[in-house]
Parts: sequence; C-alpha cells; structure tokens
Amino acid sequence: MDAGTLIVLGTALNALLGRSGPATGQGQEALKTVAEFVQSATRGEGFTLAGNPSSDLASVIVTATARLLTNPTQLSRKEIGEISLLYQAFDGFTLAERMVLHRYRRRTA
Repeated sequence: MDAGTLIVLGTALNALLGRSGPATGQGQEALKTVAEFVQSATRGEGFTLAGNPSSDLASVIVTATARLLTNPTQLSRKEIGEISLLYQAFDGFTLAERMVLHRYRRRTA
C-alpha cells in the first residue's frame, strides 16, 4: 500500500474513532496488518499492482482496524479487585465485512 493510500485510510480510521488527522504509529501498523489480512482473504483480487485496495475493501480495512485498535492487547477479560471487565478480541471479520470479501474471492472450482 502506498503512502498516500495509508494517509487516506488513516484519516478515515481516525474519523471513525472520533479522532482528528491521519493515523500514526500503532494505527498505521494496524492498518497495514489488516490490509494484509484482506489481501490474503481475497487472494490479491481488488488490489492494484501497488497494493492499493478498491473502495469497498478499503472500508473493510478501516472497520476491522477500528475493532483491532479498540482492544490492542487482545485481552478478553481483565479483573481489578471485584471489578471484572470483558473485552472483545479481534477474531476475524464481521458478517458484513465477509460479504464484501466474498465478492472478490473465487469460492468454487
């Protein structure tokens, strides 16, 4: 993914998370990681030769990255004294995201 696309996706990610400006540091690395997941799931379909995703795949990357960043340690439970907090770890793509991914993936022989 080129730097321009990373900035555009980072800005969309921060807007979704209620932040301003493009993503930096952890946000950029998470975007790159999720983009690799998406590119693997579609076997490269829907990406340019430079590795830039189509607009619907970019949306999948942004929403999945937002879920990943809300729980970066991937803890499922945290206890502090008598208080117990439950978190949702990133465990794959949502149904809506998979619907988009399946448009690009050949599923039959």
